[in-house]
Amino acid sequence: MSIKNEQNKGNNYIFLVLLLILFISGSIVHSQCETVIDISLWGAARVAAGHLDGDSLIDIVASGVRADRIAGYSAPLWSQFIIGQNLDSVGYLIIADMDSDDDNDVVASVLGDDAVYWFENPAWTKHVITNNLDGASGIAVIDIDGDDTLDVVAGGTYSNTIIWYEAPAWIPHTIDSNVGSGGVEALIATDLDRNGQIDVVASVWHKPFNLRNGSIVRYEAPGWAKQTVDQSIGYCLDLEVGDLDNDDTLDVAATGFGTDVVVWYDVPGWQRKIIDANLNLADGVAIADMDGDGLQDVVAGGQQTGNPVRYYHGPDWTSTPVDASLSGNNYADLAIADFNGDDALDVVAARINLNQVVIFTCVPTAIGDDISVEVPYSFALQQNYPNPFNPETTIEFTLPQPGYTTLKIYTILGREVVTLVADKLQSGVHSYYFDGSELASGVYYYQLKSGDLRDVKKMILLQ
Repeated sequence: MSIKNEQNKGNNYIFLVLLLILFISGSIVHSQCETVIDISLWGAARVAAGHLDGDSLIDIVASGVRADRIAGYSAPLWSQFIIGQNLDSVGYLIIADMDSDDDNDVVASVLGDDAVYWFENPAWTKHVITNNLDGASGIAVIDIDGDDTLDVVAGGTYSNTIIWYEAPAWIPHTIDSNVGSGGVEALIATDLDRNGQIDVVASVWHKPFNLRNGSIVRYEAPGWAKQTVDQSIGYCLDLEVGDLDNDDTLDVAATGFGTDVVVWYDVPGWQRKIIDANLNLADGVAIADMDGDGLQDVVAGGQQTGNPVRYYHGPDWTSTPVDASLSGNNYADLAIADFNGDDALDVVAARINLNQVVIFTCVPTAIGDDISVEVPYSFALQQNYPNPFNPETTIEFTLPQPGYTTLKIYTILGREVVTLVADKLQSGVHSYYFDGSELASGVYYYQLKSGDLRDVKKMILLQ
């Protein structure tokens, strides 16, 4: 393999044609702010983040409405592994330690199987919680009965019921056998008002099916008294919990897929408040203190709209695009975590129309942040160009200060295949040429390390 330093980027007609084709097909990332970790998860719709492999890094789990599998992605190289397969339309995903062995497992609803399963880490053995919940959809994991074991709450999108399953035998207990004229979509369970009683909140669609026809209901243990919270939310695909007004009670954020809204409900009074009244086909929502000011912020994704992933700064909910270059892509579920170890929160999203799972690491933390402008001599690893490549490509990066630096290429399974750089480099912009003619076609990762700084990106070799 040959390495040439500081290559002329130039204009390459073949590269531009390839780039255009790949842009149309949606299999290439153009922004340095995003890393696509999967390009073939058909109908990518659900994501979850948590520790799965015993290290200190946050891993990712994802599923697609047209995929038959649940995929896991191990940080930092995002090597993919299978958690479950031969599944008929996976619904929602939760990462939790179901067997109290200090390893997180994965719980999933599978609509076409009428089932809720949990997959045991590390072999990912499938265990059946129920296979008799018609159109299994929204799920939550929580200790309902106070016996220090995690139980599961689930709703059926066709069964019109909400049931909690008592661990470890998964004995079913009905919360509501008539949630409405349709069925359950999203579901959460926690002690919202901090009174020691578990609350279950669910979004419900109604017959005849219409995207603008849906409601949100709430139940409180132990008697599961029912309260209709909102009758005008429309078809709601996601619910999230967080203290949005800093009053020591947990509030609920929701998206209206058919009403194009992102809203939150102020517990305990359940007053509905608008976060965004114009996020087209609003789908996923997540809550976290993104800017470290002690106040909870909201991130939401929508479809068929400009800036479809938006970050709302609490408490006034001023909106900032997560990546200003985004437009026209369709996003479903979201999760928030620090995926690259830089102590800043990132966003992982399911890009449903392109079958992709995407991590955004340029989330602005203040109003007016310009995430498309690069600060000179800040640490940055650029997407290789061209990508895909055959067989030559260029990798460019910027170092904020001098230091010992390595740039290495890995297979999708994490095996190192070549070291491009292992030397003390000066601060500034560096560019290295890579010839992959001796490698097989496929997905590879390149990792840059300099001192305590690190970043990883994916590239595709097409021979």
